[in-house]
Amino acid sequence: MESPPQWILEIATIKYYPDAVAAVNRFVYAEPFESFDGQQCNDEYVACLYLRNESGATSWATFLNDAGAYTDAYDGRRCCEYFFEMLNTLENHEYDLSVQEHQRTAVASEFSSEISLIRPLHEMFMDYFREYVAQR
Repeated sequence: MESPPQWILEIATIKYYPDAVAAVNRFVYAEPFESFDGQQCNDEYVACLYLRNESGATSWATFLNDAGAYTDAYDGRRCCEYFFEMLNTLENHEYDLSVQEHQRTAVASEFSSEISLIRPLHEMFMDYFREYVAQR
């Protein structure tokens, strides 16, 4: 590398093994070197849950409950009430399919960019999963 990161240079110059281990541990447990958008990551997790529902792995009610529980703990574009209110509506309408479709359309629209971003990754991992299952 033309200009290696400072932490690599520091570790490369340490001769005493315990000091090198201590230096590695300082860098391993340091703040991330890359910045990332936590809210975006959380919205992408909701998109993952959505794709699990879309593939039939979970019911719509399970998606709403899981997305609500997740967003209750983590910051995202939509707060937990968005999903829990949909779940209450779904339960009040006795899991009516037209209510589910209306809600599914609303969520797909709200998280369309995240779903588009995650879909190819989801499909890739599902291909690996299918290959693994076929080999067993």
